Amino acid sequence: MKKLLSAFLLLIASIIFSDGMIIPDVYWHRPPDVPTYPIRLVEHEVRMEIKGDILVAEVKEVFENPTDYTVEGVYVFPTPKGALIKDFRMIVDGRVYEGKILSKDEARRRYIEYVSKLRDPALLEYIGFEMIQLKIAPLRPGERRTIEIKYSQVLGRRENTLKLLYPLKINSVGKNRIGRIHIRGVIHGDVLDVYSPFYELRVDRKADETVFDFKDENMVAEKDFIVYITMGEKWAGFGFETYKPFPDEPGYFMLTIAPRLTLSEALNKHVVFVLDKSGSMEGTKLNQAKEALKYIAENLGEGDLLTVVVFDSLIKILGKPFMTKKDLPTLLESLERVVADGSTNIGGALRKALYLCSKSPLKVNYIIFLTDGLPTVGLERDEIIDMVRKLNRTKEGLLANIFVFGVGEDVDPVLLDTLAEENGGISKYVIREATLEEAISTLYRTISSPVLTDVKISFEGVEVEKVVPFKITGIFAGVPVRIFGKYITGGIGRVKIEGKKENTGVTYEYSFKFPKQDDDDDYVEYVWARRYMAYLERRILIYGPNEELKREIERLSKKYGIPSILTSLLIEEQPIQYRGVGAPPSAPAPTSVKAAKKISESLEVERITEKTMDRKFLAGKTFVLKDDFWVDTEFEENEVIKVLYMSKAYFKLMELFPEFLKYLSLGKNIKIRIDGYNLVIDENEGISNEEELLEKLGM
Repeated sequence: MKKLLSAFLLLIASIIFSDGMIIPDVYWHRPPDVPTYPIRLVEHEVRMEIKGDILVAEVKEVFENPTDYTVEGVYVFPTPKGALIKDFRMIVDGRVYEGKILSKDEARRRYIEYVSKLRDPALLEYIGFEMIQLKIAPLRPGERRTIEIKYSQVLGRRENTLKLLYPLKINSVGKNRIGRIHIRGVIHGDVLDVYSPFYELRVDRKADETVFDFKDENMVAEKDFIVYITMGEKWAGFGFETYKPFPDEPGYFMLTIAPRLTLSEALNKHVVFVLDKSGSMEGTKLNQAKEALKYIAENLGEGDLLTVVVFDSLIKILGKPFMTKKDLPTLLESLERVVADGSTNIGGALRKALYLCSKSPLKVNYIIFLTDGLPTVGLERDEIIDMVRKLNRTKEGLLANIFVFGVGEDVDPVLLDTLAEENGGISKYVIREATLEEAISTLYRTISSPVLTDVKISFEGVEVEKVVPFKITGIFAGVPVRIFGKYITGGIGRVKIEGKKENTGVTYEYSFKFPKQDDDDDYVEYVWARRYMAYLERRILIYGPNEELKREIERLSKKYGIPSILTSLLIEEQPIQYRGVGAPPSAPAPTSVKAAKKISESLEVERITEKTMDRKFLAGKTFVLKDDFWVDTEFEENEVIKVLYMSKAYFKLMELFPEFLKYLSLGKNIKIRIDGYNLVIDENEGISNEEELLEKLGM
């Protein structure tokens, strides 16, 4: 006779919609051959429609019982504080049910009961949620159960940004995988940006509605699913998110500037495409570059101009000096005759490009420079850098923004990074030849519609520091700019955006509240740390070793558990050659190229996508897995207070340090520093009673 396995089906609701999992009944003794969380979520679909601040959500979940035990359960829907759920109903196999609402206090008792009886802390982070509870019929072995939920809700708003929070990681308690997931949202109105800090979304923006999709299969969700929706204002929308968990410590912010997708005032531009056709470019590299150039030519704006410079040891203009879209047939015919041959005269090619920019009838000039090698003819590295500095400066500012592509591992990243850094551009490194066309086309789509040039962003009213990116290339229609930084104290701060339209200076000012305490969006601090570390490492790569910068990188690496790019590559391969240290490279330096590529990617990171098994960033703290313990990087091995896992002392810690709840979901063995105490949670030994704990804490 088959045994009866009682289970609770726990559905965790977020600020937008619901999600579910099954946990065993607290009074059932689990057989050794049954995992702690036996019921699988094989399918999860969410359909949302958002009008104004109102969400209407439909959720479909399919659960499967893969065990040899019958499962009966309770469906529990925790609702976080501030969530205004209306018109809630649940459909199970065609029948409509209503749930019983439990207060926060009653729900808290249930959560702690689950944690205590199951001896698993994963649900502790949901304490503080109210709960909707519903009894459901048993699931037989092998049976699938479809549950549908429909409800409407008022979403939270900050300035002109809506925040959607979906606790996706509850599905992966016990490292359970979600079989198939599809989240689709339709947003009505003037939407300028849809952004998730953890998950890649496919976004389709139209004039009156925006659709976003997230799909995955067989996934373990390490992070909750958060989406920010920035609604329209005049020329741009603005999002402002902060993280400042402690009033007496610095906070972190993310400012999003989301220009409109199409703007009649977008500026006409002159693009100079500088193509290396030396012998080493033969084959796939040259063919990919040609295809990218065709894409640029085909997508020129009506008032745009294009110049093509090809070079080996000699420099040549392909077609007319200033071409429009009408000249495309002539350009394509000339492009077919370009073959790879000769040496690499980088200095001569850049000199010609800058000369053509100086003669351009347009005020906005972009140089897209592509090479796969080192300068072998003409000027060397430092001579090229000095020459560009002189020719690319005018009384009004930069003559041209320079965007560089290094192809393969035979390039000089110090030269390319310096050209981009000092000339208002970005550097990209393409090691796999097959991705070159995509990389160039993607860059061009980004810069195709400039709205403001010579952009400067400053902050007033609140002390702000360590802002990244340090410089803004420009603001382009439909391309959000995300700026991360650190602020010291709270208050009302003003953000000033200065730039140029043609030769006319414009200024925009906006006010934002920098809160004195805000512990909702911890990812803001982590992404800031990634970007700021990359900024410091590029300083070292370009200008040479600096002890002060190295110490700061080491401090950030330890605090956030982010490996130093330069250090990790040095361990793996050969020393990196820096500018000003030794002669310019005369042979390929693959380590330097890999470092430059990783730094370039980190400078643009907008979300946390790492799936690491030995490092977690949680609520402003970084934990590293060492000897089966999750160790807080701020933990110190002195005056340690060790507490036995799941003892009375363990639960007393939750009362004494409410913030402790955020970290207990890590597991059974934790080392953490809180309020000056070095605390250890150990599943095998430690203080078990409350009195001894209070004595150790001096309370």
